Formats: sequence, C-alpha cells, structure tokens
Amino acid sequence: MQMQLELPPVLTTITCSNCDFKNQREFERGDYVFKDAGPCPKCNNKLIVSAIYRIVKEKPKKDIF
Repeated sequence: MQMQLELPPVLTTITCSNCDFKNQREFERGDYVFKDAGPCPKCNNKLIVSAIYRIVKEKPKKDIF
C-alpha cells in the first residue's frame, strides 16, 4: 500500500516597481522575495518578486452535534 501526498501549489507574485503591473506564476526554484525578475512589459521598468505563497484547501469542518 502506497500513500500519496498532494502538495498544494506554490505561487510567485511579480510586481512592477513603477506601474501597476502584477503577475502570478508557479514558483520556480531559485525564486526569492525582492529578486529582480526582468523588465516590465508595460513601462520597461524593473520587475521584482513581491510574494511567494501556497494555496491551502480548507478541510471541511465536522459538526459536533
């Protein structure tokens, strides 16, 4: 019998330091907060990694009564 764990997805949020551009993508190895992520497609300014987080599904609550 083999047990499998389902890992929740980890996301990286990238934002522009100048305009309101914001993008989310899957986490890539080597990502860290404040990492330079290249030029902004809107204003050609610097993009930075602003957040790294995972989405956790909430378990259904059991009624006591």
